Amino acid sequence: MHVEILARNVPLTPLLRDLVERRVRFALARFANRVQEVRVRLDDLNGPRGGLDMRCHMTARLRTGGQIDAELTDLQIEPAICRCAERLARRVRDAGATRIVLRRRRRAKPPVPAPAE
Repeated sequence: MHVEILARNVPLTPLLRDLVERRVRFALARFANRVQEVRVRLDDLNGPRGGLDMRCHMTARLRTGGQIDAELTDLQIEPAICRCAERLARRVRDAGATRIVLRRRRRAKPPVPAPAE
């Protein structure tokens, strides 16, 4: 799984890069066979003004061709990264569960009609 990190108005230090890599890989470890690439975008929305302005947006590109997004805004960038990775993992899990249910429904055999007397 490839992890790409983009930062706007957020200093991308080696420590922050390492945190993003570790959190994404840990959260999506169960789904490594489904996820091909994860793009992480970190933004400081308000600049130096402060407030609820650190946004983390993650997009997972799946091997089946689809994509799943998760976004979170917080006061600090580290909690935003951690919670966004967890949210993305839940959405990947839910997308896989939906696919399994649909596959089971398709395999179900039609009921056999009762013989006429």
